[in-house]
Amino acid sequence: MSYAEQTAKLNQLIKSKTGAWDGVNAESVARMRTQNRFPTGLDIARYTAAIMRKDMAAYDADPANYTQSLGCWHGFIAQQKMISIKKHFGTMDRRYIYLSGWMVAALRSDFGPLPDQSMHEKTSVPALIEEIYTFLRQADARELGMMFRDIDAARETGDEMKEKKLLAAVDHYQTHVVPIIADIDAGFGNAEATYLLAKKMIQAGACALQIENQVSDEKQCGHQDGKVTVPHEVFLAKVRACRYAFLELGVENGIIAISLAYCFVRAFFGSVRMATNWASVSSASTVTIGRRPMNSGMKPNPSKSSGSTYWRISCRLMASALSRSSTARKPMTCLPS
Repeated sequence: MSYAEQTAKLNQLIKSKTGAWDGVNAESVARMRTQNRFPTGLDIARYTAAIMRKDMAAYDADPANYTQSLGCWHGFIAQQKMISIKKHFGTMDRRYIYLSGWMVAALRSDFGPLPDQSMHEKTSVPALIEEIYTFLRQADARELGMMFRDIDAARETGDEMKEKKLLAAVDHYQTHVVPIIADIDAGFGNAEATYLLAKKMIQAGACALQIENQVSDEKQCGHQDGKVTVPHEVFLAKVRACRYAFLELGVENGIIAISLAYCFVRAFFGSVRMATNWASVSSASTVTIGRRPMNSGMKPNPSKSSGSTYWRISCRLMASALSRSSTARKPMTCLPS
């Protein structure tokens, strides 16, 4: 529904109250609704999940359509990054926010700076998701508010062409709200605990959850040795718990990113292409163990951004690559967590 159509519909609603609502301005309500496009975190999760699915399909069709994920540890930082990106590039397409467990542990825990060992409060990530989206929605309200003032100024001067142009800009406004990929670590407990935490993250607005197969209370940073992994069935139960959380909350196309303690990747300047599958997790059962190779053995690719995370949507490809490989395997973590 366009801005003008929404205003007209609200006018009819106000008139239907036979004078009781005459003090309410229909266009002011339309502006408030436009500035508050996402009333809840679930509205954000559904909107951003659709964006991420479209982007993943575009990447499958052409790897040149990669996405860029920017780490943020505070809502204001996320807001300023997204405002700058929109101003510089003129679009928010294929720009995400990534909340890594190590960053939350180091910068957002009430216990102070902690290592990446799941010792921070499990509610830290959903609280940060909610904070970030509060700031991003504020960026929308601010920018749209300036556009509304320009519309009023154009009307006062009788500039109909400018008014028409601004109204079209409002109808095609691109929000600062972008997908958040949230690190749920190893679930902070059993499958039930994973489900409860996943719900909190989704309700805050996360459309993508990254979970790994380590034992929760023995969790190590992705760059360290000494990882203890859970049996496959235990890990799959946690993945299903995340899927149940998405489905219960009506985010049917939510994304679950699987980060195995040891798996194949290609890395470019520290970035990775991650193998994951949201629909069928049973194909992710093939893993290898061993030492993580040093970055010095990785060949850079200048055509890719050093700040990007490249998502691939099939664990079956990873399992197939492992089964076909005739050379020595060099396993490493799928994502730095």
